Amino acid sequence: MSVVVKLASATSRVMRDDGPDLIDFARAFQRHAHRSAAALPDVRVVGSDWLMLLEIYIALHDGRRLSVSGVSSAAGLASTTGLRHIDVLTQSGLVRRSADWDDKRRTWIVLTDQGIIAVERVLESLANSLGLRKH
Repeated sequence: MSVVVKLASATSRVMRDDGPDLIDFARAFQRHAHRSAAALPDVRVVGSDWLMLLEIYIALHDGRRLSVSGVSSAAGLASTTGLRHIDVLTQSGLVRRSADWDDKRRTWIVLTDQGIIAVERVLESLANSLGLRKH
């Protein structure tokens, strides 16, 4: 239930008339990051933590839940490495783990309210820096 509340609050923040919606911008940025990784496979153009947060943010808006392996995969990491990154994001208060009641072996990773705000601030700042928003 908390995800629905977060989705509602996040959606209300991104509906703007001064440029692209943040969710559309997040998707475009994610596509750019993946294309950059394909073009420069030996160079980390975007950090793994940011790619994880971006994937969780997009999943939130799409009504999807992400497991540890799903979040790790989105950042191009093995699950064991992804777990270390998730631990850092959890300790920072940006994400939290949520038990899967149907499959006790699986844990969902969701953004906290603080995480939603942080991701949206970064997206807004980047969009402003690129001149995509009117301010």
